[in-house]
Amino acid sequence: MRKWLRPAWIIAIAICVAMMFSGCASEPELELAEEPTSYLDVYRPLLQEWMLESEADWSALPRYDISVELDVAALKLAGTETVRFTNRSELSLQEICFRLYPNVLWMGTPLTVSSVTSSGFAVDHEIADAGTVLEIDCDPPVEPGQFVDLEIDFALDIPEVSSGWVLLGHSQNIFSLPDFYPILAVHDGSQWHRDIAPAFADAGFADSAFYHVSLLAPSDQVVVSTGMTISQTKQSDGMTETEFIAGPIREFVILASPDYEVQSVKVMGTVVQSYYLSEDRTAGESALYRAASALEVYSDLYGPYPYTVMNVTEAPLQFKGMEFSTLNLLGIDLYRAHRKDLRYLTVHEVAHQWWYSQVGSDPFNAPWLDEGLAEYSGYVYYWKTYGRERADLLREQRWESALEYSRATDSDVVLANPVTSYSNPKTYEAMAYAKGALFFDTLRRAVGDDTYFAILQEYVRRYRFQNALPEDFFSVARDVSGRDLTPLINEWILSAE
Repeated sequence: MRKWLRPAWIIAIAICVAMMFSGCASEPELELAEEPTSYLDVYRPLLQEWMLESEADWSALPRYDISVELDVAALKLAGTETVRFTNRSELSLQEICFRLYPNVLWMGTPLTVSSVTSSGFAVDHEIADAGTVLEIDCDPPVEPGQFVDLEIDFALDIPEVSSGWVLLGHSQNIFSLPDFYPILAVHDGSQWHRDIAPAFADAGFADSAFYHVSLLAPSDQVVVSTGMTISQTKQSDGMTETEFIAGPIREFVILASPDYEVQSVKVMGTVVQSYYLSEDRTAGESALYRAASALEVYSDLYGPYPYTVMNVTEAPLQFKGMEFSTLNLLGIDLYRAHRKDLRYLTVHEVAHQWWYSQVGSDPFNAPWLDEGLAEYSGYVYYWKTYGRERADLLREQRWESALEYSRATDSDVVLANPVTSYSNPKTYEAMAYAKGALFFDTLRRAVGDDTYFAILQEYVRRYRFQNALPEDFFSVARDVSGRDLTPLINEWILSAE
């Protein structure tokens, strides 16, 4: 039997002492009470003032302290993370699982773990599920309400890719580094999520957490991240140490390039920053003002944006986009050959600051929930900005035609099924995006505009920084509308033609 720290007969006394102070399974109330200041104080500059009222609800969220160094010549990122995990379930946990997302086969780059310790002692661990899960033994188990501090040493090999869709790697003189570290898997109260999504779907699924990150990188690199930069210290060897804070957010992401320029504008208490390659300045300015406009529209209709910073960044993603908390990535081609699509992709990704960042959902088992809402937010943006006729045209051309084609070719799929039920990228987009958006369009028409937006505001208020199930959304919709929505749900979510 593998042990949590070391053989009990050697360190029984040491474990008891350690548990009193930092321990493997300490009582979080006692431990937190001894801290002279709140752990969350450092994050206050990132949060809108009204968000600080929720501070008491965040004490059990995971906490990451990460220190990494970017070796540009060797294409390697290496470092250490200290993670505080609190057991928020009602189960006695005999293992803690982390996801190693770079090891997902289609990403094609190794994230390796060299050591795991707790309270100064080595911890037994295994790599499982085709290299995508780090399993850490808990002996003794972590009981409900207890926490454990873990220190993990890791290294990431960064692939060099000349062109194409590159979410993780170095391409076109940009380092794109999402989920470069072991990240806690989601525990849903009964089990750890270990799903491996196909290449055309989103792989990442994470709980909201707090991050304090230090990056050592060459001084010529302009660095962009989730959260905000709080300090930069240039060193005599040509390196700069940059310190970031972020939280509550889903994942920590770093992008860096010597070619980035930046412009910013302040909207509703938030500094919106656009990072773009120097040759794409005009498109970068357009992305900035589209993002700021979308932030205003969605804040008015869904509830205010909770952070003081939001970034939109040019990335090696061809003509596609990708969302992270406080950070919206837009492909290089959108700034160039596909410039006509830049506006829509920008407002789509900004919508994910509500539907993914604030209210999380399972991208493997219910991808339509956040993608459908983000897509339909495009309709809402066009309606409020350009008028109902323009929005209706978007609905017809982007979603109705896609769903009609799917039904004509017998490729309509039940939305309640997991992402593996979609056979290819075209079916995935037609279902999770188009059919998902049309569900929300049908819901809005059924309950009326005012009630629809009241539903979404309550959805954000009730599940902010949590993970919601489809049933949670349906419950909110029923509560706010006072209507039986079963026929609509059966038609759009639980059946297919």
